Amino acid sequence: MYLTTNPGVAPYEPTKLINTETGAYLSAGGVWTNNSDRSRKENIRSLSNKKMLEKLAQLDITEWNYKVEGENIKHIGPMAQDFYELFGLGKDNKSISTIDASGVALAAIKELHKKTEEIDQLKERVSELERVINILMKNSGN
Repeated sequence: MYLTTNPGVAPYEPTKLINTETGAYLSAGGVWTNNSDRSRKENIRSLSNKKMLEKLAQLDITEWNYKVEGENIKHIGPMAQDFYELFGLGKDNKSISTIDASGVALAAIKELHKKTEEIDQLKERVSELERVINILMKNSGN
């Protein structure tokens, strides 16, 4: 199936069960793929990964089920209202785009990676200081 707002015949791609003119598609294997082509974007600006991590830490993540699916089918994630309030992403506070949730998660992961590197550097410095202290103590006769 090809989804478009333009008239005409759509190209057939057997690897795409649902194909859109925007570049997003559902693969024959069942994987939804968002369009993320730089040429389709504008107003691109850098963000503070630190601020994203701080906001993410405030976001309540819960387990729940959709009413229409029944209580036996569980999901995990934030409420759209809370996500929108913290990040202001998407069209409204009723849904969360998979690309926005992924973007927030990736920004937070980058900040955590940076913090891990800083911790590793501090551990190295502490180890070096302990080594120097031990040498000084041996040389002082203690």
